[in-house]
Amino acid sequence: MVYPLLADSIIHYAKAIALTVSEINIFYKGTNVFKKEYATAVKTTTTTVENGRFTIEIKAEEESPKLTEFVEKQSQLMATTVGIDQKGKDLLLNLSRTLALYQRLDEILRRIMDMAMEVLPLSDSCSLYIYDEKEDILIPRVTRGFKWEHLQHIRFKPGESLTGFTFQSKRPQIFHHTDEVYQGMESMSKENWKYFEESTPIKDGERMKAQSAMCCPLMIQNDCIGVVSINSFRQTGHFTNEDLDLLKAICNQAAFAVHRGYLFTELENQADKLMKLNHDIQLKNQSLEQTQHNHNELMKIAIEQQGMDPIIAFLSEQLSSSVFMYDEFRQLVSSYEKGEVPFDAAIPPFLDLLTPDLMQPSLLEEYDLVIIPIITRREPRGFLVISNKVLPLDHLEKMLIEEAQNIISIELLKQEAVYETKQRIQGEFLEDIQGKVDISVLIDQAKLLGLSDRENYLFFGLHIDQSTNDEWRVKETKNLHHLVEKFIDHYFNRNIIFKRNNGLRGIIGFPTETTEESVRSQMNHFIEQLDMYLRKHFQERTFSYAMGRVTSLEEIRTSYKDVWYCIEIFNRHKRPDQRMTYREVGVAKMMMNSSEEELYQFVVDQVRPLMSYTKQNKRELLTTLEHYLFNHQNLKEVAQQLHLHSNTLNYRLRRISDILSGDIRDAEVIFHLRMAWNIMNLLGTKEEWLFQS
Repeated sequence: MVYPLLADSIIHYAKAIALTVSEINIFYKGTNVFKKEYATAVKTTTTTVENGRFTIEIKAEEESPKLTEFVEKQSQLMATTVGIDQKGKDLLLNLSRTLALYQRLDEILRRIMDMAMEVLPLSDSCSLYIYDEKEDILIPRVTRGFKWEHLQHIRFKPGESLTGFTFQSKRPQIFHHTDEVYQGMESMSKENWKYFEESTPIKDGERMKAQSAMCCPLMIQNDCIGVVSINSFRQTGHFTNEDLDLLKAICNQAAFAVHRGYLFTELENQADKLMKLNHDIQLKNQSLEQTQHNHNELMKIAIEQQGMDPIIAFLSEQLSSSVFMYDEFRQLVSSYEKGEVPFDAAIPPFLDLLTPDLMQPSLLEEYDLVIIPIITRREPRGFLVISNKVLPLDHLEKMLIEEAQNIISIELLKQEAVYETKQRIQGEFLEDIQGKVDISVLIDQAKLLGLSDRENYLFFGLHIDQSTNDEWRVKETKNLHHLVEKFIDHYFNRNIIFKRNNGLRGIIGFPTETTEESVRSQMNHFIEQLDMYLRKHFQERTFSYAMGRVTSLEEIRTSYKDVWYCIEIFNRHKRPDQRMTYREVGVAKMMMNSSEEELYQFVVDQVRPLMSYTKQNKRELLTTLEHYLFNHQNLKEVAQQLHLHSNTLNYRLRRISDILSGDIRDAEVIFHLRMAWNIMNLLGTKEEWLFQS
């Protein structure tokens, strides 16, 4: 029946605009032919729409111009019975009902397209254009019969072609013949014509031509929101005015559905925006909570003075990455590794990149690392190295690292203050060792620094080899001091390192039962390893080392003087990469009062005849003499070391005595020869003086 379908259509539309309808009455020539109650409203308002022989009364909670306009269109549709068969009327009513069920714009547009082509059997193509107010153009949204991949690019201006003309005039148009169709299309732009031609279907190898066409505007009150364009490619049969009336009726209903679809789409978009906004707010809340948690944890570490390691461990856990902390001297202060690390963290391959000019985060793609400088007073005080990260960091990571940078800066400044205080106290102690402070006072000071009178100690010195044109900066000495302090702890439990302008001095403790030979062996190994370690950090530098004798704490000044004499020799003669022990102190004292020329002359005076001897035999005679001097003249031991028969050794020794014109068994001759060799060994000049002169 027509009346129930009409009533259902009104009810669906009322629901779409959120209006409650309580009763619908339809009158034909004054007779009530349909009545239905739907709901009881507290307050009702009656809306009456008259159209010829029909009168429609709707009782709702309030008046609605939109509902009134919709009912007027529906009454016109119901009144348009002339020239439309029963199938057409049923399809139109079905369209009215089904469009009310759809909410999404795309679904509505497709349904309009399908119903229009179903109601109009002569239609071979149908396209629906929607007006874009911002761009002032008509844009195709759906089509049947044309190739969408081409048609979708068409953009009609108002007044352009059949579609634009219909939009501009706001009146339905019918074009009965091909000539009328293509005459109306003459205003189409070249670009749009290209797309239209490409979208036209092909039959028997030729593009089809429209034999007739209809265009109808989609009107909401006095505004046109779009155009429906229908074409027929058939040679027989053309669109009639009755077809145009039917299309108009379809478009009258479709316009409200499209308008409602726009409203629904807008509501959906607003809902999506609200959901996104809500999601963003939740993320920000989580971010704030996480940031607050990070802040609290880092402040707790700082307040409780837990040190650097807990800070780096916390960073590593939060970032799920290995984290390394290097100070301004590029020394590893702390690290927390998660998984294997493809480099030595103590001396990494990127060490040279940790320079004072690194003021911004830097990405090392080769090692998959990010370096973040710790800046205080516009100078880097350290470097955070984080694995498996790329720049830019996300918001939470950036906030966490910025928070950590502040805490780390405070920790570094605190460590610097402790270091300076420690150096001041240790420096005063070293000055007292050099001075005339009573030994009992000195021992008390030593105990305050962690030394015990139940152990023995020795002084050692590290001298920075440098020329007059190669100044060693204060910062480099400080770096050297940090490195040695960290390194020596792996070898000796009790030690103190003093920073001096030309290098370092140190006190190392040994248990009283440790033999002198064991001490020498440990120190030689330590110095060799230390020198290799420092050369990795200072590749263009060399160092010389001095070692004093082992004494009790009461006699520590003696060991210090041993080292002092050795360092003075290093400064005076400027020979790089030297080693000197307390055993050479006697020679060192003599060397301090002589120039290198004088020392050379002393050596020459002792061994000149051998130095002038033939080159072929000179080396073997000098080598034999050296072994003889430094093996306590033990002929058996010398013969074994040189792999000589005793007769051969005795012959060589007699030959040496003859050449030197002196008995090398004589104690005075031996003393002077040993002194000459000690000088050459200390200066490292044996090859130069003996074999190249």
